[in-house]
Amino acid sequence: MAPYSSMTHEDLIAELEALQLKFRQFQESVQSTVSADSGETRILLEAVMEHSPCGVLVATNSTGRIIFANNEACRINGVSKEQHLNIDLNSLEQLTWTMHYPDGRPMQLAESPLAKAALHGQAIRSAEIRLKRADGTDCWVLCNGNPLYDQKGDLQSGVVTFVEISDQKKNISEAAQNETAYKRIVGTVIDAYYKADKQGRLILATPTTARILGYKKIEDILGKDIATSFYANPRQRAVFMQELLQKKSLSSYLLQLKKADGSSLVVECTSRLITSSNQDVEGVEGLFRDVTTRVQAEETLRRSEFFYRKLFEHTGTATVLLDSSGLICRVNTQAIELSGYSREELEGKVHWQEVVAPEDLERMTDYNNRRNSPGPQPPSEYDFTMFDSQGNKKFVHARIDFLEDTNERIVSMTDMTSRIRMEKELAALNHNLELLVAERTEALKKKNIELETANKRLLELDAVKSNLLSSVSHELRTPLTSIMGFAKVTKNTFEKSFTDLSEISRTLRPKAETIRNNLEIIAREGKRLTRLINNLLDLSLVESGEFRWCDSRFNMGELLTMAVEAAYGEFQAKPDVAFEVSIPPDLPDVFADRDKLQQVLLNLLNNAAKFTDKGKVAITAEAYGDWVSVSVSDTGVGIPDHLQQHIFEKFYTVRSDDTLHRNVVGTGLGLALCLQVVEHYHGHIGVNSSPGKGSTFILKLPVAG
Repeated sequence: MAPYSSMTHEDLIAELEALQLKFRQFQESVQSTVSADSGETRILLEAVMEHSPCGVLVATNSTGRIIFANNEACRINGVSKEQHLNIDLNSLEQLTWTMHYPDGRPMQLAESPLAKAALHGQAIRSAEIRLKRADGTDCWVLCNGNPLYDQKGDLQSGVVTFVEISDQKKNISEAAQNETAYKRIVGTVIDAYYKADKQGRLILATPTTARILGYKKIEDILGKDIATSFYANPRQRAVFMQELLQKKSLSSYLLQLKKADGSSLVVECTSRLITSSNQDVEGVEGLFRDVTTRVQAEETLRRSEFFYRKLFEHTGTATVLLDSSGLICRVNTQAIELSGYSREELEGKVHWQEVVAPEDLERMTDYNNRRNSPGPQPPSEYDFTMFDSQGNKKFVHARIDFLEDTNERIVSMTDMTSRIRMEKELAALNHNLELLVAERTEALKKKNIELETANKRLLELDAVKSNLLSSVSHELRTPLTSIMGFAKVTKNTFEKSFTDLSEISRTLRPKAETIRNNLEIIAREGKRLTRLINNLLDLSLVESGEFRWCDSRFNMGELLTMAVEAAYGEFQAKPDVAFEVSIPPDLPDVFADRDKLQQVLLNLLNNAAKFTDKGKVAITAEAYGDWVSVSVSDTGVGIPDHLQQHIFEKFYTVRSDDTLHRNVVGTGLGLALCLQVVEHYHGHIGVNSSPGKGSTFILKLPVAG
């Protein structure tokens, strides 16, 4: 309910006029729609009446009983729907509420607008009635009654629409005490009134006219040319006048006008010619009301109806509408394609049971019976089998829903025939695949057993190899020590005893130099073999878990300095290689085997020196978080990408064709031992290298806790 107490006089008049307009439009719609006697339309009409902001009561002529009451009617009268539906207009029984004329006289039930419309075919306009509800409260209603006739012209029923106007009556009463002119306007003016002379100038108008057109005062519109000042299209004025001259009067004529601000509005106009005693045209007068909202609503309703019809036709699934008896009353294009029947063959002629396959008919009939009775309801979605017009069996998935407040059902169906056929084919393929998988699994099991056997044999061979290497290393160490000792003694003896002779004899001098070089080669190769044997022994012990680690806490910077000093001799023999060292003074401590870690660093530096003829070798270190990182980089031959993952493997050496035709250097044990030592202390060692550009080995170890 709008807050009428805060509205101006003009706005209150407009509100009353708008209510009048709603009554008339609604009653005309009811009369035209009900007379069509369409089941669909009746459902729509009842839905519209149920949700109408006005109270609505409908009574039949044949029984004189009320057959419909909407929620608003129940609220205004203060009684339930069931109490309304028990009322007989011919009865003299006292109602639970009483009706009174505006002057206070009691109004009998037979005198009510509903009784006059339903029983006597009288149309009632703008009747004001004061109600006294059963709970003792009073209210005012504004009421219209309309008789409804069937197609034969016989009185069928009557409908009354009403709204509560208690606030309006109160406001009008208060306004009448302060302004008598306002009471006169409310009592006489229903719609916006206008009067124009024969030249088309506006000469008389009401305040409502000015307000609808967007002006504040009547004086702002009087004297203006109607066509140019108020018509959205002035040529429409000429068309209007031509029809008016032919018919003398026009009713419910729609015109498009423009407001003071230039915006447009649609009005419904009732006009007549003003003529003199000798029938000369002197002007035009009439009433009009703003129906912009109604026209927009009608257009919206038209578009909505068009949209939902299109939606029904193009839902993507076969959709049918069943009436209360199960007869198909509407189908869309997809349903026609699914069934193979034409629209004419289906709508209004085929019962749903006629298309269901016999094996599903009993089940679906049971579903239908349960759906139409109280108690446990059947599923709203299920599968069934049907036959099309050619007798082809089709598998269908259906969903059924009731239309609200009706016994009609809407059924959406999806053709599952192709899917079910594919599922069967897929099941057969899946079965064959399972057999194939089982066969392959059995073969894989056999292969796995063979691999396990081979792996066990390899482990045994690896153990034999490790034992052999350990035994051979021990056996070689003793004679090798003797060889190196004798070579050293022989060299010292030779230099003391034969050096002078070689200086005297020119013939002996080249031979003496050859003997000295051979002894140096024996010593050098002996050292290399000693390192090889030591590496073999250490690697075997580390892998077997028998190596004795001598862990201690020491400073990483000090260890790096010692390793650099030990490797410095390697770079003195290479003047074209710069040796760069960057060791921060504040490196943290680590906890590890000092000798083994120094051996790792020397191995990296020696490798860098071996494979770098020009450029530089750099060793850097840094600490971050709980880690210390050491980087050894060179500008040597580099390592191809596909070989980098193998260089930490045992006995792997880079071949001549892998390092730019360089000769093989090393035994392939140094980096393998480096990896074992670093990983023992939960560290990491890796390489980044590019052929021809050099390599960078990065060593990371955890800081001592």
